[in-house]
Amino acid sequence: MTFWRSSIQLVGTSPTRENPSGLFTSTGTPDRFGQGSAPAGNIQVRTGQLQILDGARISASSQNQGLGGSLNIMASQGVEFTGTSPDGFFRSGLFAESRSEGEGGNIHLSAPNLRLDNGATITTETASNNGGNISLAIADTITLRRQSTISATAGINSGQGDGGNIDIITKYLFAIPLENSDITANAFLGTGGNITITARGIFGIEFRRELTPLSDITVSSAFRVDGVVTINNPDTDPTQALFELPTGPIDASRLVTLSCLPGSQNNQFIVTGRGGLPPNPTTIHTGESPLEDLGSITLESPNLQGSATIYQDFSTAGNSILVEAQGLVMYSDGRVSLIARSPHASSSSIPWLNPQCRPTVIP
Repeated sequence: MTFWRSSIQLVGTSPTRENPSGLFTSTGTPDRFGQGSAPAGNIQVRTGQLQILDGARISASSQNQGLGGSLNIMASQGVEFTGTSPDGFFRSGLFAESRSEGEGGNIHLSAPNLRLDNGATITTETASNNGGNISLAIADTITLRRQSTISATAGINSGQGDGGNIDIITKYLFAIPLENSDITANAFLGTGGNITITARGIFGIEFRRELTPLSDITVSSAFRVDGVVTINNPDTDPTQALFELPTGPIDASRLVTLSCLPGSQNNQFIVTGRGGLPPNPTTIHTGESPLEDLGSITLESPNLQGSATIYQDFSTAGNSILVEAQGLVMYSDGRVSLIARSPHASSSSIPWLNPQCRPTVIP
């Protein structure tokens, strides 16, 4: 059975609320077990926007001994499954389950976005046989809200059967941790299924060994071996933050500038703010991590206090040439001044790293 529509919206249940609205190829009737062992049929849907609301469904379920059918859904604009019937008995979503002794069917869904909300589900669960498989190829995001589920659990009536497999490929998977939305491939007497999720990011839901009131990913088995959960992050490259170190020795002389040439018109003093040293002497600092201020200095030695009027004759008035400071003066109020020449020291007593950098002393 194939459906081609620009958009499809399925809403609610029958007027008596005994049957859900939807598309069906199920064996038996939706509200009671049928007889025989015929498999359920298959449904293909090709549409733009697909909405299933308030207990409606697309179902290829088996309600007798037959196999569940297959659902193949392609929605080019997006998919939304929301809500339940007013009494909560029918959940909105996709169903390829087996309510009796048959195996679950398979579901494949591809769309740019998928949203399950307020109890909606995608399920290939079985009562007492192997669970079916679920494949979701969602280009952008999958969102699970308010007790929504994706389930391939087997043996929900404490029966036989291995859990089915769930394969999810998407960019981001979102859930709210406290809303109890689950992705499960559990089993009771059989082996747990396998869940593989390939996504850049998974938020609000995580793997746990058993179901909890939180949003869980589980592949547990009550009496047999648990399944395996595999999380793939295709765009995560641990080498992206690494860079190749130089193999040769570093010439430290290239990182130091020695020719200060006092009195040159090309000399500059640039204040670039706090933050440490620049990478080399010819560039300014561009970092964003400033150094912490050290606070004011309290002078305790009486030898450092006193008048500095003896240096007032070193005025720069009428002197158009700037020279490097030869000393400093500390005033009694804590101020510090740089001076061109200190009367307490000769220029020859100053240790210069480069002989070319000796200052020009101005009388």
